[in-house]
Amino acid sequence: MNEEKEKLTENQVHIKYLELSDELGFTSNTIHWVHACVVELSSRKQSEVKHVNAKDLCIALVRDIISTSDNSPENVLSKLNIKSSEDIGLIVEGLLEKGLLRKSDDDSIEDFNDLFKTSELEVFLQKNSIQRKRIFKYFAFRKFVWCLWTIGAVLVIGSWVDLVPHKIAMYGFYMSVAGFLLSFIKTPETKRF
Repeated sequence: MNEEKEKLTENQVHIKYLELSDELGFTSNTIHWVHACVVELSSRKQSEVKHVNAKDLCIALVRDIISTSDNSPENVLSKLNIKSSEDIGLIVEGLLEKGLLRKSDDDSIEDFNDLFKTSELEVFLQKNSIQRKRIFKYFAFRKFVWCLWTIGAVLVIGSWVDLVPHKIAMYGFYMSVAGFLLSFIKTPETKRF
């Protein structure tokens, strides 16, 4: 697949996405995402022929999901109604029919067969050395923040019923305030799905 050289207006492209959406049953955003990925991959190619094969496209799409979503790739693909690599092949075939991509002589829609199934994505990830995103640091930080707030609040409440000395309750108050303020630190927003 190659990016089509003929330039269409943004509105014309969007209309073609909507037509494909009606024909194939995928959202126009899903179709746009696949098309944008093909365009990005072909623009990265150094050679004069900007060919993207089925396997490279599937790998790029899964990596894009991992890098832009906090959900698992299986959940995102299911939400997008993509059950297997063959569904991506259907979208690419539709983009070819609408003139948004060009097909090279050695391209075939069968190239998308049996690359992955969403329900068995772990095999595809391992075979292509794709690592899942580790979001442990974010969750560890959030747990720490809520623990600060909770412990501080318990100490303050404990002082009200004379279970904790007031001096310790002041430290609890400072812990609660610190936990409360730290909870407002935002993580980078990269969600697309």
